[in-house]
Amino acid sequence: FCTIALAEMRRKQKEDNSWRHLFRRGIVLSFILFTCCISPHEIHTTDLNPNGWKDGAEVIFENQDTTTERSLYVIARLRQDFGYDQLRLAVTTTTPKGYKWHDTLSIRTFDTPPASGLYFDREELLRTKMVLAQPGRYLFTFTPLMPQPDDPDEAARQTEEGITGVAAVGIDIR
Repeated sequence: FCTIALAEMRRKQKEDNSWRHLFRRGIVLSFILFTCCISPHEIHTTDLNPNGWKDGAEVIFENQDTTTERSLYVIARLRQDFGYDQLRLAVTTTTPKGYKWHDTLSIRTFDTPPASGLYFDREELLRTKMVLAQPGRYLFTFTPLMPQPDDPDEAARQTEEGITGVAAVGIDIR
């Protein structure tokens, strides 16, 4: 009888420990998921005139985190009538202390656009493992660098009116 009672007590103790163990695992897993969800991820855009964009567009980002490595993506909202297979941009980043660096990139847009009159978003990686080491205001300036068409009339129209079909550009900081 004592052996059966001891075995029964050990079985109950193991069940209690297994529930405690599962509870602890649940707390740890919840903590991991929660910290992954609160990682810095911000999107800042500026609206453009989709009927013609030719000047630089500016986006301001207020940085508080000076230690986290981040990836910077340039995003563009395009209208269906954007007539090119890529959007070439010059991106100038100005730090809070006034330092500047210049990048150029192409956002590929050759996927099938949506139905008439709708917009679609595209993004392209600008920099990876980037640390914005200074607290304060970062200024991102986007300027279109579209190829000059062979047709002189189209080249004159682009110079005068700008690129059509670009509704917004911005930066996605992950």
